[in-house]
Amino acid sequence: PPDNLHPLPSKNIDTGMGLERTASVLQGVPTNFHTDHLFPIVQAASEVTGKKYEYESEVGRRLRRITDHARASVFAIHENVYPGPKDARYVIKRLIRRAVLDGYQMNLREPFVYKLVEAVVEASKNPYPELQQTTKRVSEVIEAEEKAFFATIDGGMKRIDQLFTQMREESAVMVPGEAVAELNATYGVPPELLQTLSAEENFTFDWHGYRKAMDQHAIDSGAG
Repeated sequence: PPDNLHPLPSKNIDTGMGLERTASVLQGVPTNFHTDHLFPIVQAASEVTGKKYEYESEVGRRLRRITDHARASVFAIHENVYPGPKDARYVIKRLIRRAVLDGYQMNLREPFVYKLVEAVVEASKNPYPELQQTTKRVSEVIEAEEKAFFATIDGGMKRIDQLFTQMREESAVMVPGEAVAELNATYGVPPELLQTLSAEENFTFDWHGYRKAMDQHAIDSGAG
């Protein structure tokens, strides 16, 4: 074989149906979030948010999403993929901010996702013991991103509420791209996150108008 092929440090098997989904079947639980690996993180999310976990409730769905996004963020940041404005870094920013938004919609007003880092590490330390070496760094990165979003989220959510109210009054169905660009530039609300909120209200989303508005914003900024 070529000299650049080496055994992976962790041996993983692709079952074709997802290892965690397989585990949920073997353990007789309703979802992968209820397996003995993930449910401790769900319980930790319940504790740090002060919200009771119930499988079929809206709070339950939010806690599962927070669990999923927290775990993904921990692994990515451990590998030095920090939240940022582009590419993979932007994905991590969106994951953290979506988790923060779920907390905000459950009346949390201070960072909390970073408190789940230890639960993620504890649940994953057998196959990934190296996570224990970066717990502090990962927690600090997540907390900093949370603080940045919490600093603007009040204004952003008020603006979103105003926008949705106006759309209902006007019987509009599409969120205008200019408004999306404004929320992104002024309040740090990622367009993908606003798209999710829009879908929950049965609104469509003007991606073309958003990109056009952002292009114009870039031109105006350059001219200034």
